Amino acid sequence: MEAQDCALRPADVDLGSALPASARGRHAYTFSRENTSCGYAGVDTRYDWTAPESGTFVIDTAGSAYAVTLAVRRGPCEADEVSCDVNRNGSGYTSRAVVSLEAGERIRIVVDGGALRTLDHVVYIQRAASEDCSNGHDDDGDGALDCIDTDCAGAPACEPRACAAVDLGGEVPVALDGRTDDEHGRFPRSCDSGGFNPSRAHVFTPPRSGLYTLRAAAFPGSDTRVELSVLAGCGGPELACAASGWLPQEVQLELQAGVPILVVVRASYWSADVGGGWGSVYRLSITGPGA
Repeated sequence: MEAQDCALRPADVDLGSALPASARGRHAYTFSRENTSCGYAGVDTRYDWTAPESGTFVIDTAGSAYAVTLAVRRGPCEADEVSCDVNRNGSGYTSRAVVSLEAGERIRIVVDGGALRTLDHVVYIQRAASEDCSNGHDDDGDGALDCIDTDCAGAPACEPRACAAVDLGGEVPVALDGRTDDEHGRFPRSCDSGGFNPSRAHVFTPPRSGLYTLRAAAFPGSDTRVELSVLAGCGGPELACAASGWLPQEVQLELQAGVPILVVVRASYWSADVGGGWGSVYRLSITGPGA
C-alpha cells in the first residue's frame, strides 16, 4: 500500500526536458512529506525532469541561500533513490548529484530544506562538461564548483580581484565596518564555527613585504559570531583561518608586497545587528609594516 501511495505523489514543479534546466523557489508546505537517505527531514519541494537525450547529467543547488538536501530518484518513491547529498565539500550551499540517463527517462528530484521556508533554493541541471570557472555550478560533477575545482587553478576568474566584493586598496592601516549580506559561504575554509555564516570577500594588496595582522570582530552591540580566513585566490589555497566561538578572530601572516590576497569574513545570520535583517555587521582591520 505504501509503495502504491508514493507512486501517486505528484511533482510540485515539472521542469520538462529543458537542458540546461533551472528553478528557484521556496517550500510551499509547512511539514515534511519525503524521507531521504541523507541530510534533513523537513519541508520539501518535488521536481520532475525528463532527459532530452542520453548522457551523464549534473544536478546541483548552487545559488541556494542555505544548505539543502538534494535527493534524486528514478521514480517517485524513497526506494527509487539513486543519489543523496547535502552541502558537498563546504562549497557554499551546494549539494550535487551525477546521474546517467537514457533519452526520455524521467527522474524525481527532492529538495529538502529542514525547517526553512523563507529562503530561496535553486535547482540546476546540465550535461556534464569541463569546469567553467565562473558560472557558479559544478559543471564536471566532481563536487567542487568554479574556483574550488583544481581544474581552475591559475584561471583569471579565480584571482582575488575577480571574486572580491570590496577592494581594501594597498595601504595600512585598514579599518572597515562591513556587512555579510551579499554572498553565501561559497569560499573554502578549514575552520568553521557552525551555522549558516554568509560571507563577504575583500581583496587587499600589501604595500610592503613583512608581517601583517588581520583582525575581524563583531560590531559593537551585536551578538554576531565571526570567522576570518585568508586565501591566495578565490578557491584557495588557504593561507590562514580562525574561528573560535564568539571571540574576535586574528591571524598574522608574512605577506609579499604587491601580491593581492583574499580576506573573507563570515558572520552568523542570527544576530541582533544594527539594521536587522539577514547578514551581520562586522569590523575588519589590517595592520602591517609602515602602519
